[in-house]
Amino acid sequence: MTPLALSDAELAVVMQAAQPLAPDQRDGFLQAVAAELAQIPAVGPGAVHRVCRQLAAAILRPASARPRRLGEIPVSPPLKIASYRTASPIGI
Repeated sequence: MTPLALSDAELAVVMQAAQPLAPDQRDGFLQAVAAELAQIPAVGPGAVHRVCRQLAAAILRPASARPRRLGEIPVSPPLKIASYRTASPIGI
């Protein structure tokens, strides 16, 4: 893999993003960041931040907590709200 040339500020973003990860996850995270950044033609602060945020979120969030596609989001029934004037719920 070709070494990346990151500024001090960009390297600080990468190291800060790796900080909340477990020590055994950091090496894989840093390798994934390097692989993603190697595919970007013009690496800048925004690209570094975006890649780090996406990869760290994928590691930190369990699969069950990740957002689903729009068609898979469960829809709960509408709430019945009691009127402030009467004790009975609205719509009944």
